[in-house]
Amino acid sequence: MQPGDAGSDQLGVILRENSLGQGQLLGEQSKDLSVGQREKMQEFGQTMSQEGEPSSGEPGAVTAGGAGAAPRGCPTAALDPDHLYNVLFIGDSHVGKTSFLYRLHADTFNPHLTATVGLDYQIKTLVVDNERFALRLWDSAGQERYRSVTKQFFRRADGVVLMYDITSELSFSDVRFWLSCIQEGAEDGVAVLLLGNKTDCAAQRQVPTKEGECLAKEHQLMFYECSAASGHNVFESMASFTRLLKVREDELKNKAEEVPKAPQKKKGCCW
Repeated sequence: MQPGDAGSDQLGVILRENSLGQGQLLGEQSKDLSVGQREKMQEFGQTMSQEGEPSSGEPGAVTAGGAGAAPRGCPTAALDPDHLYNVLFIGDSHVGKTSFLYRLHADTFNPHLTATVGLDYQIKTLVVDNERFALRLWDSAGQERYRSVTKQFFRRADGVVLMYDITSELSFSDVRFWLSCIQEGAEDGVAVLLLGNKTDCAAQRQVPTKEGECLAKEHQLMFYECSAASGHNVFESMASFTRLLKVREDELKNKAEEVPKAPQKKKGCCW
């Protein structure tokens, strides 16, 4: 699916650079907002309305040739992707969304990352089944005061990654709240990945794997458990989710092609 014009959906949101060198979006609730920054909203909206490509600063693409393929140490992919998807990461604060994205981007764990303010984004290139996919990854703040900002982006998402912390029963309980947000704000049939993070903290587990599997089955979601700290299932889950995004894209294309054309009136024998 191609990204649409996001400018009209981003009122009260501006762009700046964060400490990781990625774009960061802030809600109007932020004290950092100035009149000059608000004026940047329109410019940012216009930029987002155009089809984007990975920047030259993007490190080597991750390759996943098949299920369970080792993605590390793969060659760099060309910067012209075959597909571009917007993927929104949601979930309670401190479940590990930013750490997951840092692991995906840099293949390392940083325990000193600060909490996301508003929305961060980065573009990651994956090579899956010999096709290049550019994923525009949106990292949302889980704090309640920023949820109004996050909800504005649901309609533009091709896919949503809903994360909870397996060591926090509360974060798992809030999954149903986030699912209701998806249902209200996202397009029908949007791809959703339910992701249980922090499997490296097995001794502190509060949410059994079976509960995650059952919830995913109930709502027809893709499900994985992972660890941003160890790297377990980080690349594998995103490779599988990318395949699902491709399937959904193909389904939409097929539906569009199946739309019957209006029958043409036959010309009479007489003029």
